[in-house]
Amino acid sequence: MALVKLQAEFSQLQCLYFSSFYSARIAIKSLKVEKKDGSRNFDEPIINTSNSSEYNIPNGYTIYKFLGRRYLKQIREVIFVRVISSLEVFLIDSVKTLFMSRKDLFNRSEKVEFNYGELLSADSITEIWAKLIQRECRRLQNQGFLEMRKFYQQRLQIDFGKSSISLKKLEEMHDRRHLLVHRLGKTDAYYRHKYSDTSVQLEISEEYLLDAFRTIESFASYIESEAIKLSKIARKPNYNPRNYRVRIELTNIEEKANPILDPEYRVTLNNRDFLLDDIIESRIGTDTELTLILAGATSDVCAYTEQLKRLENKKLLAIQERVILSKGFQCSLTDEQVAEIANRLPKQPWTKNIHKVIAQELGFSNNQVSTAILLILDSPEMFGAEDKIKR
Repeated sequence: MALVKLQAEFSQLQCLYFSSFYSARIAIKSLKVEKKDGSRNFDEPIINTSNSSEYNIPNGYTIYKFLGRRYLKQIREVIFVRVISSLEVFLIDSVKTLFMSRKDLFNRSEKVEFNYGELLSADSITEIWAKLIQRECRRLQNQGFLEMRKFYQQRLQIDFGKSSISLKKLEEMHDRRHLLVHRLGKTDAYYRHKYSDTSVQLEISEEYLLDAFRTIESFASYIESEAIKLSKIARKPNYNPRNYRVRIELTNIEEKANPILDPEYRVTLNNRDFLLDDIIESRIGTDTELTLILAGATSDVCAYTEQLKRLENKKLLAIQERVILSKGFQCSLTDEQVAEIANRLPKQPWTKNIHKVIAQELGFSNNQVSTAILLILDSPEMFGAEDKIKR
C-alpha cells in the first residue's frame, strides 16, 4: 500500500543526503589542492556565465567557507521538510486506499453539492466516488497534524496514540517543519513554551534527521498495519454462503488493465451483463497489486476470471494465486431447512446413506438433503455445524 511509496521516497532522500555529504568532502579537498597549486583564482567566480552579474555566484573563498559551514546544514533542512511532507502524502494515500475497500467508514449525513455538468459528464459512479474522496483529501491537506489525527480516529477508528511513537515527538517534527518553512527556522513563543526549548534558531542535525527517518517509518508501519486490518474486514452485507467464492491475487497491474478492474466494469455472459461490483465481496490493494474475493453464481465468477486470464496473456497483469474458498452448491432448500438438516446430523464420521435417513424424517428428497449436506460441509459455521465437521 502507501508504505512502499513512503519507503521509496525515504531511500531517495537518504541517498541525496549521503551523496551531498560525500560531494562536499570531495569539493573541499579539490579546492584545497587548487589553492595550493594556484590552478584556480579564488577571487573569481567558480562558474563563468554570460549573465553572471544577475546571480550571486560565489568565488573560491566563499564556496570553500559555505561547503564547510552551511552547505550540509541547509541540505538537512531541505530534506527534513520533504520528510514531513512525505508523511502527509502517506496519510492521504492511506485514506484514498481505505475509501476503495471500506466506503462504509466514510458514511455521514451531511449534504454534498455537485453541479449538473459534473454529474452528466461522469461515465460511472466510480468517477463520483473519486470526486468525493478528492474533496475529502483536499480538505485534509489544508489541515494540520492534529486535525489529521482527529480524522483518523473519528472516521477510520485508527488511534495515532496507540502507536509506539510518541505523539508529542511527531507534533514537534511538524511544528519544526512549519517554522523552517514559514520563519526560516526562527522559533516563536508558542514553540519555546510548548517544548520547553529556549533556542532562538532551530537546526537539523544529522542525528535528528536520521532519527526522523526511523521515527516516521515506524509510525507509518503502524498506520499501514491498522489500515490493512480495516480493509480485511470489508465484506458486503449480502454475503451468501451458497455463492461460489474465489480469492484472486493480482500483481504487476498495468494501467491499461484498470478499466476491467473498475467495480463499474460490465461483464457480458450469454447475452446478459452485470457489474463487476455485483460479484466483488472484498477488494484490497494498490494500483499495482490487488487481492479480490469474488462471490456469486459459478458462471458469473468464472466468466470474469477468464477475462483476467486474457489480460495475463497480454502481460497486463499477473495472477499470482487463485484459491477457491467455497464451491457454491446450489440448494433448493431454505437456510432454515438446511439448518434443520445440520441439527440432525451427528458428529462425523457418518454412517452410509445418512442423507436418506434425514430425508425420510423431514420429508425432503434424497437429492435435496444430499446437496444440503454438501453446503453444510462447505460452510459449517453458517449452519451451526462447526462441532460436527472434521477439519
